[in-house]
Amino acid sequence: MVINKNISLSHTLGLASSEFKPADLDSLRALKTVEAIGEFEANQFQAVVRTTKFIEFSTLFFFESVPTAFLDQKPDRWFWSPQMDEVPVILSQDFLNLYNFGFALSQGLPQVSKDAIKIVPLDLKISGPGGTRNFTAKIAGFSNRISSVLVPQEFMRYANDSIGRKQPEAPSRLILKVGNPGDPALKALLARRKYQTNEEKVLSGQASLLLNIALTVVGFMGTLFLLLSVAVFVLNFKVIIAEAQLEINLLVQLGYKHSEIAKHLLVYFWAFLSTVGLVMLIAAWQGLRYFHKWLSIQGFEFNHGLQWPVAVLGVLFVVFVGLLNTLLIRRQLNRAK
Repeated sequence: MVINKNISLSHTLGLASSEFKPADLDSLRALKTVEAIGEFEANQFQAVVRTTKFIEFSTLFFFESVPTAFLDQKPDRWFWSPQMDEVPVILSQDFLNLYNFGFALSQGLPQVSKDAIKIVPLDLKISGPGGTRNFTAKIAGFSNRISSVLVPQEFMRYANDSIGRKQPEAPSRLILKVGNPGDPALKALLARRKYQTNEEKVLSGQASLLLNIALTVVGFMGTLFLLLSVAVFVLNFKVIIAEAQLEINLLVQLGYKHSEIAKHLLVYFWAFLSTVGLVMLIAAWQGLRYFHKWLSIQGFEFNHGLQWPVAVLGVLFVVFVGLLNTLLIRRQLNRAK
């Protein structure tokens, strides 16, 4: 959750501050549902972005930074050091949509895709009391969670300390990691302090929480059914051997060894288990393909195919069930001596 104070006429006239004081942070930390608090750091320098590729423009810009742990999508090269001339930037998906479907259409400018904007070099010039320095900015990723233009914290602190005003400022925006976005105590505090947040994202967070609870219940029930199926599978083969006890004793009297009888049974058992396992793996793969197509039609995007850890666990589970039955079959045949 990204929260900020409500801007009133008092803030406009300079009679109130939008910054979060230590007491405000302490009241948020006191809530059980608040697991972590991240502070937005804003630039204390002037930033000018210019490009001549695809679209020629120059504009004043702003930047913010948040702890990396709060990013919904972390780019591969999300770091910066004073020796680097290239600054990675995370752009809000909302900003790109506003340009493509608002500004670009109204001004007759070309629309820009995500892949295209990532390869456009941006000339970044920052200036302040500490001087001026030029960089190259590159769009490294996009965020659906945070509506801002983000840079690594290392760059923000370096630029503020060496070029900016060097004035420590309290944050004007916070990002919270909460266990339950619909927690009554949290909602009461936000209403009492008149803090603003994106209500739509709060509702989606509540829906996500309910979905996780439902998936946990389904996973627990699935585990119970899985263990029950293993027990039925094992008992089924024990019943088969028990029903064939007369035939087994007759074979033993005719001179067959228990190991030979067990080997004969286990060949058919492993053939049956391997066939069933392969058929179920193929059925799961094809089922996921059709399920993915249906989800795409409904507007949901998920990874396609069966994840390799799931496939490996499935194979290991089949092998475990096979080895367990092998041990039980041999033990039951030995008892029949």
